[in-house]
Amino acid sequence: MSPRRTRRLATFSRFSVRSRTTLRTKKRKIAPAAANKESRRDISASLAGVTERALRRRVEDHLADDPTARGIAAALEHSGNAVRLPIPVRIWTEEESSGPEVEEALTRLLSVAGFGLDRANPSRKGSWYRSFAFRLRRAATSAELRRRLEKLERGIELQIVTKTQAEVDSAQGDAVAKLLASLEGTPTALVQIGSILLIKLDGVPIVRNLTQDEIALLDRDPALLHNPASALRALDLAARQRPSEVPAARRGRSGELAGESE
Repeated sequence: MSPRRTRRLATFSRFSVRSRTTLRTKKRKIAPAAANKESRRDISASLAGVTERALRRRVEDHLADDPTARGIAAALEHSGNAVRLPIPVRIWTEEESSGPEVEEALTRLLSVAGFGLDRANPSRKGSWYRSFAFRLRRAATSAELRRRLEKLERGIELQIVTKTQAEVDSAQGDAVAKLLASLEGTPTALVQIGSILLIKLDGVPIVRNLTQDEIALLDRDPALLHNPASALRALDLAARQRPSEVPAARRGRSGELAGESE
């Protein structure tokens, strides 16, 4: 073998050894980094799980009529990791026979809006009352939850005021129409979907977006949930005591505020 070829082989051998050493070093550096990334992911998932359990407890307290619970406020103001945010849902109908039909229509509407049933409490007879906890099927922030509730409120309002589905998607518009149709069998009803309040009085539906103060008002006096007329009067009285705010409720014809004709 020539001296030149021997030198080339020696150089290649040294290069090969350095390359293998560098590769092993890089692998040792990458492995801890990957482990740390996986660990951070596990910690984040664990924290999200803790947050979801805490929010669920608050919603359960809300549904248990605990006046100090934050319930829907906890979900609407959540600013942590994206989680499957829960909302309380309540149904009261004067006619007991209408309750199950309203429940079915409301469950379908919430399913179209991206919510799944988390828990249902037993119904109460006489008139018909039942409370539920629904939660988003996918993890989201409070901003996304508010967006979905606003879209639901807008869809209900459009059906009541203009009887049109032009500004909402057809699936939600159809679900909203069926919910309102399910209320036709009872002259008086109350449906709370998180921060949305749908009331039917003397055959006329009213939709209202509840403020945090109004949600707290209903929580302090749970009997209002079984008396839509009293609930509406209490909300309107509270709104009139805040002169800078205008009640968000609307009756069946455009522009008429709840309480004007009473």
